[in-house]
Amino acid sequence: MTVMLKSLALGALSAMILCGAPAVADDEPPRRLVVNGTGEASARPDLAVIWAGVVVQAETARAALADNTRAMSAVLEQLRASGLPAEDVQTAQFSVTPLFDSRRPDPETPAPPRIVGYQVSNQVTARVRDLDRLGAVLDALVSAGANNINGPSFEIADPEQLLGQARDAAVADAIARAERYAAAAGVELGEVISIEEGGSYAPPRPMMRAEAMAADVPIAPGQTELSASVTMTFAIE
Repeated sequence: MTVMLKSLALGALSAMILCGAPAVADDEPPRRLVVNGTGEASARPDLAVIWAGVVVQAETARAALADNTRAMSAVLEQLRASGLPAEDVQTAQFSVTPLFDSRRPDPETPAPPRIVGYQVSNQVTARVRDLDRLGAVLDALVSAGANNINGPSFEIADPEQLLGQARDAAVADAIARAERYAAAAGVELGEVISIEEGGSYAPPRPMMRAEAMAADVPIAPGQTELSASVTMTFAIE
């Protein structure tokens, strides 16, 4: 009787293990394929950003400020005369900096640097939306007294449509990569499990072309490129 009970108990335990085995297999995570995709889209820019200002030096801070104010007023007036609206012109930097004479009459005797003058810098950011007039605007700024000009930086005023094209291209690239990897590995690609955006868009990069836009200052806006990236996860069978 005892032997029979032991046999029944062992048989029941074996049945439980066998019945439980498929459940453990069902709990295993599905096989997955993770790929990255990138996409780009480019278009002719429709906005140029320039940084223009005046740097003046004088013996006193008051004199340097007065000279800079006069010159900068002429620069701002020229920007208004060029047709730029007030909302497209913004002060970007203003500074008053002492100028030092670091020379020492006696190298053996340490002495603090002596202030010999002051430098005042005032710079604005200007957005030019009519690129056909950009060359003329740059020429006018120099004529008005601007002696510190940087740029232009070419951008897309409303990048959403172009960015959407880059995102579509990134998804298409990820799908193509997944299909190629699945075919090479001899597996069948399943449904999309997840999509994650890797990055919005890359900073605009002007690709210069030999194209003169204005008779005053030659300008070549070229193309502005936006990029996007995605990470997609697929089930594989």
